[in-house]
Amino acid sequence: MESNEILIDKSTTTSNDNVNDNGDNCSMTITTPITLPIIDPTHYKSSEIYLDDRLEFQQYWEENQNSSIAILEYLEKFSKTNLNKFIHSILYIIEWSCMHQKQNLPLYLANIDDYQKTRLKLPNFNDDSDNEKIFTEIYCKHFQQLLYEFFDVYFRYHRYMTSINDLLSIFPQLKWLMLQQSNNVGHYLCQLMARTQQSDTIGFIFDMIFTDLDFSHNNNDDDKSIQLDALIIVFIKCDGSFRIIEKQFHRYDKKIFEKFLQLLDECLLNNRKLYNYYQHYQLEDYPIRTQKMIKRLLNRIHYNLDDSNAFQCTPRHIETSNWETLAYLIKSRFRMKNISNEAFYELSKKLIDDSPEIEYKFQSCLKKLGPIELQKYWDYLRDNDLTQRSCPSFICDRNFLIDSIRLTTNQPCSQRSCFQNNHHNDCSMIRQQHQQQQYYKGKPNENFSIHFISDEQSLYNMLYVHLPHENIMAIDAEWLPIFSYRRHKISIIQIALRKICFIIDLVDFTTKKSDEFRRLWLQEFCSKYLSNPEYMKIGYGITQDLDILGYSTGQMTNLNLNGNCDLARSSRHLVQFLSDQSVRHYNKIAAQIKRSKTVLESSSRSNNGGGGGNNSNQFQGLSMLTYVMFGYSLDKLERQSDWNRRPLRHSQLLYASLDAYCLIDIYDKIHFIGQQFHFENVKEFLQYVMANTIVENN
Repeated sequence: MESNEILIDKSTTTSNDNVNDNGDNCSMTITTPITLPIIDPTHYKSSEIYLDDRLEFQQYWEENQNSSIAILEYLEKFSKTNLNKFIHSILYIIEWSCMHQKQNLPLYLANIDDYQKTRLKLPNFNDDSDNEKIFTEIYCKHFQQLLYEFFDVYFRYHRYMTSINDLLSIFPQLKWLMLQQSNNVGHYLCQLMARTQQSDTIGFIFDMIFTDLDFSHNNNDDDKSIQLDALIIVFIKCDGSFRIIEKQFHRYDKKIFEKFLQLLDECLLNNRKLYNYYQHYQLEDYPIRTQKMIKRLLNRIHYNLDDSNAFQCTPRHIETSNWETLAYLIKSRFRMKNISNEAFYELSKKLIDDSPEIEYKFQSCLKKLGPIELQKYWDYLRDNDLTQRSCPSFICDRNFLIDSIRLTTNQPCSQRSCFQNNHHNDCSMIRQQHQQQQYYKGKPNENFSIHFISDEQSLYNMLYVHLPHENIMAIDAEWLPIFSYRRHKISIIQIALRKICFIIDLVDFTTKKSDEFRRLWLQEFCSKYLSNPEYMKIGYGITQDLDILGYSTGQMTNLNLNGNCDLARSSRHLVQFLSDQSVRHYNKIAAQIKRSKTVLESSSRSNNGGGGGNNSNQFQGLSMLTYVMFGYSLDKLERQSDWNRRPLRHSQLLYASLDAYCLIDIYDKIHFIGQQFHFENVKEFLQYVMANTIVENN
């Protein structure tokens, strides 16, 4: 145990020795010194002084029946001995009250504060008097020890104390010391954070380092290393480290945080980079952070910051994430076959841009899959302009898109006018194939128009000509499905009515759209329609769609959704409810009941390892609900597409319009099913279904 001896004026422990006739404080002089022990905080709890003083305190406390008067008597007793024991007695009182009388802690703190201000004279480091010269570094060292002991008490009992500032208010000098010697205090807090086992206590200490300590007056590398050490300790010790780190995003020194990101990025190649921190803070008992943990933290940081500088600090993470996404796309295209060729080529091109290493791996994979596959990729890039970023508004219809997809090789919409004049010649063949469809394409005998909106005039027509005459609309959204480390931004949003589907282009909404376009969207549509409960908004996962919409348009807090029907919440319950019904009793919905049973049987086989293969996608999500209602699932080949490309391909337009339009059809069908059970309101029927159906977790 380390121990130092300091000399303190005995007048500091008396009541009125340093007050003149006028009641003013006099400068303090060194006379009649007494010996005060200074014990190393790391050995404080094991010292004999601590044990003897603590035992004496407990005996005194029991004899005086724990009253508040006993507190004043106890303080008076030790203030006549020496300052060190007086300070320790305060710590004992606080610690004992936290353990035995939590409800009286505020009263005890008030008594201590009052006694310290009226009976005890301590130096004031904030003025310009000679106090700071007299009470030099040795006195500061004593108060620094006291500060460490206060930290130790506070972080063990912080659940009963509002803040460290309230505790430090008992001795204002401690607050001054904490700011002036932030370097020493910061190192101690890092050590304390490394020793503690409670994650909430680690969070308290972490917040204090970045909130209460002031490193501005010392701009040296040692101060910055404290912040870096705190970030690394939190990452090593806490599985939920992001929640702790996120709260202080706005307080981090930019260079320190970038250095932290660079260190994590280097650990993707060699996670032994953290070994020095494990040794220095004696964290060998904690498992080495794996690459998966590092990637997860970096993804969450990038997703929430969305800062280009942060992306530049983690090149390895960006490259590995892009390659993993590209490998998944290759698997989706050639094994699962749930993505179209065009979508595969477009997304691959985005992922390999500016990365020769990923491009080389990609080409090697395509060569292994067949020599012609790589040639198809280059041919597609040569024949299609993927650099165009805008497309004018236009109007087409569902039948036109179906016919064009069958008769052409997915020509972009800019070439639609030439085709539209000649496509009717072969419509008889198209109609026969249409009757033998394998996927949902809307009601066979009812066409609907599709409006692509990219300018304010078209948006104005939608808001003031079409929407006022409808009280039910279906809403869906699409965004770029790659770059998982970035926060998604809406590419298009689809709004379907009974005869029209609007596809609104929202790419680069905040930068390239006109002020009038933004005003019409934010003030007229979002404020008047989304927040108006008189308009029923149907969606499948509509809450997630609108969260991303709010982020994309800068309306994170002002986007309110009232009067919505989210079919995603009740789809599984509805399928289970229908499968439990009898065809004999409900013959009008016999087809839906039979298909519900088929869906559940297929899901059961898939969960038991019985396969399901590529066709299992039709029994998932919205596609499952479409199959149950109409016998056709949605064609999901374009779900993973480059929705930022302009113009959109015909197959993309058809998928986007049907993805929203089917919600209207499903809503009408559920209304019809609800009538069989004597419900006229769809939401009330779905609430009844969810309350009376138990769905097994898959």
